[in-house]
Amino acid sequence: MIEGSIQPEAKRLYHVLLRIVADQSETLGAFPEVSDAHAAGNLDAFGALVDAGLIRHDSETGLVTAVLPFVSGDPATLVMLDGDEEQQRRAASIPDAFALAPLLDRSVRIDDACPTCGGLVTVLTNPDRIGSKQPRSAVATRLSDGNVRLACSPEHAQDALNASGDGEAVMISIESLLISAHEAYAAVLP
Repeated sequence: MIEGSIQPEAKRLYHVLLRIVADQSETLGAFPEVSDAHAAGNLDAFGALVDAGLIRHDSETGLVTAVLPFVSGDPATLVMLDGDEEQQRRAASIPDAFALAPLLDRSVRIDDACPTCGGLVTVLTNPDRIGSKQPRSAVATRLSDGNVRLACSPEHAQDALNASGDGEAVMISIESLLISAHEAYAAVLP
């Protein structure tokens, strides 16, 4: 969840920075173009985004390391913008990855390995809906610590939940991840 409310100027800057990251690759664990853009931009708006938890930066180097949901470095969830392998980027987590399509108004492919069998689970999200999921039986698991994984079937999700030993872990639909992403990023959605 985003901390506090976002003023219009900060929201505009956030979308500029988000598009910069979408159009570039990470370099040495940071986003130098974002760092350059913020240095020339409105420092109050940038500070508001940091305070809201949407931007992370290294205070010593000034380099931006995250414009959520994008992050540089690991751990991260790999996503493909417009489903294109050449447009591979890193999202902070699977729930954050589901926020990218509505934030960028683009389709986003999210891949994960089923926690039970290791099989590939692929979800294509559009800004307002799930485009497709493979396999069609795919669901997700959410542990009490917030960790989310995509599973190839409800049976494999249940096996993963049982193996986790987490009494508060639940199985959730893929569609609920998109709804949750809309709620979590509501303050900055276009």
